Amino acid sequence: MAIGATACGEEGVETPEPVDTTEPALPAWLVSVEPMPGQRSASLRRVEVQHRVVTDGENVRLSIDGVDVTSYAEFGREETVGGPGLLVYDFEQARDFLPLDPGEHTATVDRVRLTGIGEEFEILDSYSWSFTIQ
Repeated sequence: MAIGATACGEEGVETPEPVDTTEPALPAWLVSVEPMPGQRSASLRRVEVQHRVVTDGENVRLSIDGVDVTSYAEFGREETVGGPGLLVYDFEQARDFLPLDPGEHTATVDRVRLTGIGEEFEILDSYSWSFTIQ
C-alpha cells in the first residue's frame, strides 16, 4: 500500500496510514553524506560526500544553497583499494567564498558526465538534503 493511503479497519472505517516525512534514500551511486539529512548541530564545519562515481567521463559536483562549491572542495579516495571517491567542502576554510551562517541549508550533489571542452557537463542524477547549523 502506498504511503499516505487509507486502509479499512475491522468495522469498515478508513484509517489513514502515517505519511513518510523522512529524507529520500541515497541513490546507489552515493555511499554517504555528512552532515546527515536533517542533522542539526552547532559544530558543523564541512560537507562530505562519499560516492561510487569512478568511471571515465563522470564525476560529482556539489552545490550548497544553490552555489556550486565544487572548485573549492577537495577530491580524494578512501584508503582501501577500490574504495569510494570522496568530496569534501570545508566551509570553515572557504568562508570567504560561501559563509554558512546559522540556519537551514540545502546541499545538492550531482552525478555528471563531461560533454565537451572545459566545464560543460550533463547532469545524470542528483540528490539533495538539508541540514541546520545552530
